Parts: sequence; structure tokens; C-alpha cells
Amino acid sequence: MKIRLADLASQLNLEFEGDGELLLEGVCSLEEARSNCIGFAEAAKIRMPAVAPAALICLAETQPDCPYIKSKKPRYDFARAAAIFHPSPAPRAGIHPSAYCAPGCVVEDGAEIGAYCCLESGSRVGSGTILQPHVRIGANS
Repeated sequence: MKIRLADLASQLNLEFEGDGELLLEGVCSLEEARSNCIGFAEAAKIRMPAVAPAALICLAETQPDCPYIKSKKPRYDFARAAAIFHPSPAPRAGIHPSAYCAPGCVVEDGAEIGAYCCLESGSRVGSGTILQPHVRIGANS
């Protein structure tokens, strides 16, 4: 997925400085930066590595030598940006054949129950929930 810096800032409801047309392809740490990613910095003064990210999410007072998105909580907004680049998969509704659903458990439409899951009597799984393989939900949960 590629996203312009201006569009990412807009989705995060934050302001940016620099080239809004800059195309970003993902997120990265400062230590493992790539030229097409966005990283984050929490300190007001930072030392950019030799291979720096294309952009940063940082405090407004940081003013790095690259395009950046202004944030009061850079780590938090970096996590939000990561979720934009790597959205959670949509549930594949249904119950895997190897899963055990005890009588009296409720699995709402739109839930995904993975392989070897065990749902005891009285347990309830809501729509949109994804249970990974080997999850056990106790009675009346």
C-alpha cells in the first residue's frame, strides 16, 4: 500500500510539514529505516541515522530535516499509522470443522472460530470477533 504524506496526516487528523506528495510505503523504526517509510521520534532533539526514513511522526518542536507529521504523542500516532498501512484482516465468518462448540454456547453471525477452538456452554462470541486457533473460552464467559 502506498499513501501520500498529506493523506496519512489527514487520516490521523494531524498537521504536517514538508512535501505532502511524498509517497510512503510503510512504517519503520529509526534503527531499521528505509527510504520509503515513516518512522517516529519522541525526543525534541534527535540525531538522524545515515539511512533515514522518508518522513517522521514527531513533536512539532523537533523540526527534523525531512517531511514530518506533528504529534503530541508520536508513539501513539505511529501505532495509528501502522494500523493504516497494515489493517486487521476482516473475519472469515464461520466455525472451523475442528472447533468444539458446546451446547448452549452462542456464536453470532459474522464471527470467525479458528481451528481447535473450544467454546464451553454459556460462552458467547460476538459478530466480527476472530478467534485464532487453539483458543478456549470457559463456561458462561
